Amino acid sequence: MTPLSYFFCRLLWFSALLSGLGYGVVFLGCWLSSGLSYLGKDSAAATSLVRERYLADYLLTNAKLFGITLLLGALLGVYALLVLRGCGLHRRRPVLRSLIVVALLSLLALTVAFLRGPQLFIEPYLAGGLAAKLLDIVYRIGYPELFQLLLWGSLLPALLGLWKEAGAKALVPVMVLVSALSWWSLRPIVPVAGKGGNVILLLVDSLRSDRVSGLGYERQTTPEIDKRLADAAIFPNTYVPLPRTLPSLVYLLTGTWPQQHGIRTMFPRQDEFNRLPEALPENLGEAGFTTVAVADYAGEILHDLPVGFDRVSAPQFNFRSIYRQRSLETQWLLLGWLNNRLGRLLLPELALLPNNSDPEALVDRVLTTVGGLPEPFFLMVFMSAPHFPYTSRYPDDRLFADPDYQGPYRFATPFFLPEGHQRTSSDITQVNALYDGALHGADRALGRMLDTLKSQGYLNDSLIALTGDHGENLYEPDAGLGHGDHFFGGLQSVKVPLFVWGAGDRLPPGRYDAAVSSIDLAPTLLDLLQLPPLPQASGVSLLVRDETRPVYSETGLWMDPTNTEKFAEERIAYPGILETAEIDFSGGDEIVLREQYQHKVITARHRLLLDDDWALLYLPARNGVRYELFHLVSDPGMTRDLAAAEPVRLAEMREQMLDWLRMEPQAQLRRDYVVFPD
Repeated sequence: MTPLSYFFCRLLWFSALLSGLGYGVVFLGCWLSSGLSYLGKDSAAATSLVRERYLADYLLTNAKLFGITLLLGALLGVYALLVLRGCGLHRRRPVLRSLIVVALLSLLALTVAFLRGPQLFIEPYLAGGLAAKLLDIVYRIGYPELFQLLLWGSLLPALLGLWKEAGAKALVPVMVLVSALSWWSLRPIVPVAGKGGNVILLLVDSLRSDRVSGLGYERQTTPEIDKRLADAAIFPNTYVPLPRTLPSLVYLLTGTWPQQHGIRTMFPRQDEFNRLPEALPENLGEAGFTTVAVADYAGEILHDLPVGFDRVSAPQFNFRSIYRQRSLETQWLLLGWLNNRLGRLLLPELALLPNNSDPEALVDRVLTTVGGLPEPFFLMVFMSAPHFPYTSRYPDDRLFADPDYQGPYRFATPFFLPEGHQRTSSDITQVNALYDGALHGADRALGRMLDTLKSQGYLNDSLIALTGDHGENLYEPDAGLGHGDHFFGGLQSVKVPLFVWGAGDRLPPGRYDAAVSSIDLAPTLLDLLQLPPLPQASGVSLLVRDETRPVYSETGLWMDPTNTEKFAEERIAYPGILETAEIDFSGGDEIVLREQYQHKVITARHRLLLDDDWALLYLPARNGVRYELFHLVSDPGMTRDLAAAEPVRLAEMREQMLDWLRMEPQAQLRRDYVVFPD
């Protein structure tokens, strides 16, 4: 055997060049045909802003993606020619044949990527035409393992071709490299052994209490949580004060109501962060705990929260992230080859794609982070998988779905439906199947994480809590989709489960059905640890059994007026997020709410108050404030307003609601409206 011949080297060079150029042409086609969008909408204003202020970074981002694409194409060209050499098919038209092999390998990679994560390909599917028909055929075939096997099978002739052309001296180091990469990409991550005595807070985005199978749901959505419930203190009726992620994180960690901590939208300014009260991580840090937060895409806001975390492992999000992730999400060849551990190193933007949520990848990052952490530690894990657009990877994406469904919700929930499509009952059934599948995937990943931490000793004498930042509406009658817009159609968007493990006799395992608030969690953990309470917390430790607990909630910023179509003609109006938000150029290019809307969005929000089995809705409208009263036991969907039939109860609860309104800083009450001096 001899080193590579001059003739074969020239063939390799030509194959790499042409394959790289081919990949480059595909990249440019995808790039030029994609626009800049946010929340599913193309935005001329955002595009103009990129051109005026971020053009250099935008071009640099795409130059990086272009360079990776060219390199990937070139490497495939070399690989394809080695495959041909191993099969003895390199003598006639070798370069043309190598390009055909590159095309076949690319189709195989795209097929595997699509079957494992079909939600990434929702745009060509919704666009219809030939691409949608091909995706339909491939999805019906299923079995990504088969196509993965074909891809891996091409490695044998490639190695054989290298051996034939360059001998064992070249083959051995390549085989070592391939083996090392394979081991690194597939190995289970197990941290070094720990001692225990830790505190772990697990947050699952959009976790509905009534979708936990161990609490009575008919589908087996949470088998890993279920098998641990016998040892848990269970609070199935936990209500959140504001069903949006950022405010939820603040009240969970500070034990304060929204009126106290001041974070009322997803887009606060820096001065609002600076006024936050003392939080749980700060308190635990002073007690000697190492404090760490690990999150995927919906937890990117943890970087902005000055609450005392020593370390935050989460994607970064600001305005630059919008065009960076948009640049990536239409590059199908890159998604086909690099949506894996190696790709996440090369392309951090993969972690920011809402359609690419992967709880298993998050757990890998958690276990990597935990290894070597000084104990005791406070670890907060935020898992985004069940959040809109309810995407999950194979096999969870089809676990509960109707195999014959072919509508626009097949792979994920689109921001906007194709023109002319009217939502059907089968669409709604599919949305619920997507949510349940995403929850099942999150549950399995949580189970693996807890099993690994337990086997390594980290859970010895440890305290664990699991809850949701908010619930979710899933097209229940009058409820629509999402969270934080209203309370019509039931309270599933504000009701979450809370589980506590490791509390011992002070909070023994069992079910506690009384209504509690999420702001009670931080005081409970500190009480169990026998640490000083948070000085400004209004939450009450759940160890206090007979406490009458207020349950209050309010809506958030209305992102899109179409989400409030049920009451759009009545609500106090303001524009959608593309008009109400701006870029804080002096604050890290963060997206913030414009100052002129700060007070209006508080005046306009709906509010909820619970008193035993009764719910009062406060609904400020253009023609006055309206109150609606519902009996939750007989009418959980809140379809029958009993305000006129229960005047005494209405008057009592209205007075209670007015007390909550008086908590608004710098505001006054006029005809039951919350008004500000400006």
